[in-house]
Amino acid sequence: AKLSDHIPGITGTRSAATCRASSSPSSGAMRRRSSPVSPTLIVPVEIDVNLVRQIGLRPGTGPINAQAGNEVILPFEISNTGNAVETVTAQLTLPTGWASRELHQTPLVVGPGETLKRRVRLKVPALSSTGSSFVQIDLRSGAERLASETMTIEVFNSSSIGRAAGPLVS
Repeated sequence: AKLSDHIPGITGTRSAATCRASSSPSSGAMRRRSSPVSPTLIVPVEIDVNLVRQIGLRPGTGPINAQAGNEVILPFEISNTGNAVETVTAQLTLPTGWASRELHQTPLVVGPGETLKRRVRLKVPALSSTGSSFVQIDLRSGAERLASETMTIEVFNSSSIGRAAGPLVS
């Protein structure tokens, strides 16, 4: 079997003899060989690991509805399926007149195999038009865009609530 089948970014194969690669912060990688007729031999080995950057961005499930003049919560998930810790910032592109209620945008640290659930609070202007509005979230590491997603928010106002509910029966 290939090491790369088990650990992202590693190239090479394991020998047919029983062997294990292990590592710790102080000892580095070790290769352990054993057989029924000889003692265990531990030999340090070097393993080249290629950096795999893989950040995913998923919107929350279900439709997002907002009333003009109110706030709306926009949920999303950030996942790191790569093999290195990533530090990302979320950059929002909002419709005209909309505002983010997040005062401090701090970088997010996402470890390998980790998924973070985040929410952004947005203020929808009172005079916002009804219908579909679009918010784009870009995840960046420095100037590099690692992931992007456009999310749809259905906006209504108090006068539009009952208008399309069905036929008028008199």
